[in-house]
Amino acid sequence: MMKAIRTANRRSARAYLGGALALGLMVGGLAGAGALEAKSPAKSSAKSSAKAAAKKRVVKPRPIHPAGTYKRSRPNGGTLTITRQGHQWHMFVTAGGLPNGGATAADCEVAALGALHAARITARPVPWRSERITITPNDLTDVDGTVTVSFVKGGVQLNAVGITGPLCPPGSSFDGFYRRVR
Repeated sequence: MMKAIRTANRRSARAYLGGALALGLMVGGLAGAGALEAKSPAKSSAKSSAKAAAKKRVVKPRPIHPAGTYKRSRPNGGTLTITRQGHQWHMFVTAGGLPNGGATAADCEVAALGALHAARITARPVPWRSERITITPNDLTDVDGTVTVSFVKGGVQLNAVGITGPLCPPGSSFDGFYRRVR
């Protein structure tokens, strides 16, 4: 019985001292007396672990190797091929029309040339020749579009602005995620 009373008294004393210490930290912090706060082991270890976590979070940028073939499966099939041409990157995209039953647009192609800056290639359409179509510089005089490729984990996100009207039938779409296959 006496042992149980002593244990209960110790617990009460610890709770009282812990509350007093917490109150002293709060009052000391408000009064500008930071001596108790600076000596608190919980605070200093929290600060040091926060600094260590900040050091661990530094992510080094991965080198980007754009050359390759990329495929899209949704909403329709598409292929993107990127090759280096001097200091710039040549992109050739072939994609089908958005699924719309019998009104689905035919496949469309576009070639573009642009520079790589900060994990992104922004390119302008250039003349090209393929089995399906031949585009000359005269065909591109009214085209004010761009093809932007952003490199993300596992592939690229392609966004074509102002391309589908002049170069491709309505309902064509190049936009979407293309997974790297080679």
